[in-house]
Amino acid sequence: MGAKLVQAMPVLIERLFVAALLAALLCGCGRNPPKAAVDPKAFDAAPPEIKQVWDQALAAAAGNDLGSAIATLRLLSRQEISLQQREAVHNALVVYEAKLREDAKRGNPAAHKAMKDLGLSTAAPGQ
Repeated sequence: MGAKLVQAMPVLIERLFVAALLAALLCGCGRNPPKAAVDPKAFDAAPPEIKQVWDQALAAAAGNDLGSAIATLRLLSRQEISLQQREAVHNALVVYEAKLREDAKRGNPAAHKAMKDLGLSTAAPGQ
């Protein structure tokens, strides 16, 4: 019995490896990673002075003044806010910085200036 088990072991290992590889491919492929999104209602329950800062950032972004939106969000991130609000600020920063980088990449001089003013690199993240 022991000899048969030893002889079958390489086949069993190979089959387990193939099964694990297929499972990894099926679970990991075909899906885009979740993208950050701006939640405009994240600060609805915040104190009025904190909500006002959030609303200013959203208004700046809506007016395509991404530099002001990012600067305002950076200030907001230093305030006493909930974990969910901190996550909302982070997501908004990710979205707005990516948009600013895209605008700069397309040659928008205002985007280049905003990136310089904010101390952001013109290279894409990870490069």
